[in-house]
Amino acid sequence: TCGSDSPENAIAREMDHTDPVVIAFGDEEYRTATMDGPLPRQSMTRWLADHMIPRLSQKGFKDIVVEFFPDDPTLQAELDAYAANPTAYPSSFPRLSEIVRRMGDPGLPKLLETCRKYGVRVHGGRGSWVQLNQFMMNIESEILGAARVIRDSTLGKVRALRAEGRKVALWNGYLHNDVRPRGRWAEISFGDELHQETSGRYLEVDLFHKRVVTHRTDFTSANSPSAEISLAITPFAKSRTGKSDCLRTGDRSLVILLPDPVR
Repeated sequence: TCGSDSPENAIAREMDHTDPVVIAFGDEEYRTATMDGPLPRQSMTRWLADHMIPRLSQKGFKDIVVEFFPDDPTLQAELDAYAANPTAYPSSFPRLSEIVRRMGDPGLPKLLETCRKYGVRVHGGRGSWVQLNQFMMNIESEILGAARVIRDSTLGKVRALRAEGRKVALWNGYLHNDVRPRGRWAEISFGDELHQETSGRYLEVDLFHKRVVTHRTDFTSANSPSAEISLAITPFAKSRTGKSDCLRTGDRSLVILLPDPVR
């Protein structure tokens, strides 16, 4: 484990120790469900907003690339206008409002608000606006194609920000940020490349609900890209169910296990 500290303190301690210039948060993606029904994904986004954005800002991370948003000039202008106006709401901006509505994550406005408060600029990492619309219409048949575009778009955005000497945080699905991607999933991961390009100053942090780790078949099956992680963290997920835990799964790789949110 990461010790007896809270997960956010453990991450901060790891950042002090490894001095990352890129920190990539990955969550369990959209199909968050268990045998007892779906778990609200917004708790992940809310956790990031409440516990990590203030700390990231304090440590000099003033940019975050978010998979929710396409890399679109009009949307970026709206994100920047929202950030510059402390009384504005996402609903004041047509494209931003549409994205928030389509993503269906009630935690997203909180993430935007917290980034504004702490001076963290939000960037899109999901391809173009046209590609986003195509993916939303054909999400099942185009899932790997969409994932490759997200990987390439995010990687390009991070490289551009790093060329300016900026520290960058990322918010993606957990298969994108893997330092050691497995099999065919390597083609959708940017973790290994960013780990090399930053000379190891890259930190991977994955977020999972405990019940997902123990019950969701696509997470626990032997053929799942998550199988190795699942074997390592399932014993912890089955215990201390009402607590958050931090586990180390490799060099510069952490897993945060969150208790199931209140429904």
